[in-house]
Amino acid sequence: MHTRPLSAAALIMATAGCDIPICAERLLDACQKARDVSAFIGNEIGQATPNGNAVLGEADALHATGRMSIALRATSSTRAVPTMGNMVVRTDGVVSNSTFTVEASRITTVNADVGVGMFRGIRAHETRVGAVDLLGTATFVPAFGESDLRARPRGLAVGIGLRLGVIGETAMLPAISLSVGSRASPAFSLKSAPIPTMDGGSQTIDLELIRATRTYYRVAAAKRIGRLGLTAGFGEDAHRVSASYRVTDVADEAGMAFQSVSGVRSHRRMAFGGASLALGRTTLAFEAGRFGGGQALTSVNTFAGDDARRSRTFVSFGVRIPAGRTHDRGS
Repeated sequence: MHTRPLSAAALIMATAGCDIPICAERLLDACQKARDVSAFIGNEIGQATPNGNAVLGEADALHATGRMSIALRATSSTRAVPTMGNMVVRTDGVVSNSTFTVEASRITTVNADVGVGMFRGIRAHETRVGAVDLLGTATFVPAFGESDLRARPRGLAVGIGLRLGVIGETAMLPAISLSVGSRASPAFSLKSAPIPTMDGGSQTIDLELIRATRTYYRVAAAKRIGRLGLTAGFGEDAHRVSASYRVTDVADEAGMAFQSVSGVRSHRRMAFGGASLALGRTTLAFEAGRFGGGQALTSVNTFAGDDARRSRTFVSFGVRIPAGRTHDRGS
């Protein structure tokens, strides 16, 4: 989709009532590109820590106050980053629709999951219902992207949540649980190489403190057959992106614009399945899932070959061990 160039006056009038920053005329085109790239990168960061079960390969609640389950997993998924290529920015106060080439690459995140039993649930015949676990996670997300626009993290992604054991597993029934939580990405930053301007100069774009907060829910079921465990489920993620950017005219360092972007939202539905194998107290686990749907990002510029709604898959491998002890009495 292409749009006609907008004059500075027209853009100001069109956005007067919106949360869209207005830059000086000479920097207006670069500012809009910075805003669109911030939203694009933020959406990618929001999807940088995909997961199925909150604790790898475990859909049932712990059903024991104080008991813990700890998992370490590696997850492979695809991320996309735009490149500047042969782009030229305007300096005449007109915002143009430029097309960014998008480069996709596969990254691997490593995260630690923990579940802690808070309430064992209520006995209902052969099962328990209403168990509650506290969930926590910490994830290392590597840098991704090409040399001219490479997103680099500062710190770890962290998250917290709760898991409700709707029904505990029995000889005949699978375990069913509902998990809800929130995960905050580390702050990412990236800086562009000098971008040529239409009048022979150049400008740079610095994106700073790009963060994505992800809230999610998962409905999962699990059944054990001897040492083999099977799990499957579905859910939805919602991302909210915030970022700051700086646009600089290289020839005139006084020509700078500092702006912030906030409130960019995206929703994605997902489904997953997995298997686990118990080896004594240690459990090896595998999960695979697929995200799809959601809304297309609204932007003036175009990102060729990429659609925020396109389906993406992830694969996780890891190990899980029990920990802690319970003082619950009786069955």
